Amino acid sequence: MTEYKPPTQDMAFTLREVASFFDMAETCGYSDVSDELVSAILDEAAKFSGSVLSPLVKGWCTEIAQEVTSLAIQCHGGMGFVEETGVAQHYRDARILPIYEGTNGIQALDLIGRKTRRDQGAGINELLANIKQFCNSDQARRELKASTLERLAQATAFVEIALERVLENQHDEAFCGSVAFSYMMLTATTSAAAPFGGMKNSGLGREGAQEGIEEYLETKLAGFAL
Repeated sequence: MTEYKPPTQDMAFTLREVASFFDMAETCGYSDVSDELVSAILDEAAKFSGSVLSPLVKGWCTEIAQEVTSLAIQCHGGMGFVEETGVAQHYRDARILPIYEGTNGIQALDLIGRKTRRDQGAGINELLANIKQFCNSDQARRELKASTLERLAQATAFVEIALERVLENQHDEAFCGSVAFSYMMLTATTSAAAPFGGMKNSGLGREGAQEGIEEYLETKLAGFAL
């Protein structure tokens, strides 16, 4: 009889992907920065953050929560589907996130409507300018491969093209409604990816190095570069 060998490498890859989602979600939501920096951000850019970033953070993080909990069930196999393990409960809990506090569909319509068309893309252009500034920073060149920066720049260009198309068709309600969710996810994913390259020098990176898991952090950065 053939001996069963669990797919540990595949599971490890899936778990690393889940961990990367958490890192990116925390970066997007500013949960791993000092109180002083948060206060400065709120003082200098409260209006911008509350308008442009709120649908991006809420929409992207809650969609990712569903993917993370779905992968958790996948890691447990058939046992993840049954009630005894408790994993399925996390998926059910995550499923409500895109619904309350403004459904993600409403968030997407708000982004493409009041947060894009109303100011003719000024807020989104400011966000893209910040991403471009990161791409041109010493930190980005130090932490990310040239090929990774090139892909991030390409993703930023895709958002610019999407913004241009939205403004060209801003009076076509059917068009705007049909692309709103994809527009939100494209913009949010690009925004979340921009500061992710600094993870290695973040608190998580320093803690990981102290615990001897530098190789794990390098693997996560390599996964981000794919």
